[in-house]
Amino acid sequence: MAGKDNNGITKRRGLGDAAASAKPLLADATPLSGNSHSPKSIFDGGACGTTPSDKCPCGKSSKQNMIQCDICSSWYHYSCVSLSTTHGKALGEMKTVPWYCRNCSQRITLTPLSAPTDNTTKSLLNEVINGITNLSGEMKEMKEEMKEMKDGLAGVAGEVKEFRDEFKLMKDTVSNLTSRMGDLDSRVLSIENQPNLTNKDALDAAVAFAGTKIVH
Repeated sequence: MAGKDNNGITKRRGLGDAAASAKPLLADATPLSGNSHSPKSIFDGGACGTTPSDKCPCGKSSKQNMIQCDICSSWYHYSCVSLSTTHGKALGEMKTVPWYCRNCSQRITLTPLSAPTDNTTKSLLNEVINGITNLSGEMKEMKEEMKEMKDGLAGVAGEVKEFRDEFKLMKDTVSNLTSRMGDLDSRVLSIENQPNLTNKDALDAAVAFAGTKIVH
């Protein structure tokens, strides 16, 4: 955890570690936009070191109440970077909240870390256009398949209607034949019940029966 050494320096890292981290990567630094601890809001000027050092650029020998930049690893007196003692100690205790000196803050501000290039933008735009084109093609194929299905259903509906019409015609024919058969049965019974039936009467009945069959 962060603490103080015998000289009262706020130690975010040990002074011995400053030289070991003399070449930090700028890409690893993340400015705290909108945070109350942003470098732009916690100091309004002051000298700034360019190389890792455990001595404040002001040149004073005092090493009490100092804070270390999380990028260049240089140390600064609270007063030299417009930090109150309370604020500086609080920043030193919070390891997850980075603090940057003025020079490093300006480098971060002037160097976009993730600005999209023209090629990246064009590549993303082409991907979107290709995706839309592919989707349009799939929708067109789906519409054609739906039309074929609709036409197929229409054909089936026509066949069903034709079958129903034929079935109705057959039903009417059967009903008509049933009615005629009933008439013939009645005639046969009438002939059988006539004891004095002559040959002529039988012939007439046979002709009538044959005529009924012929008519059908």
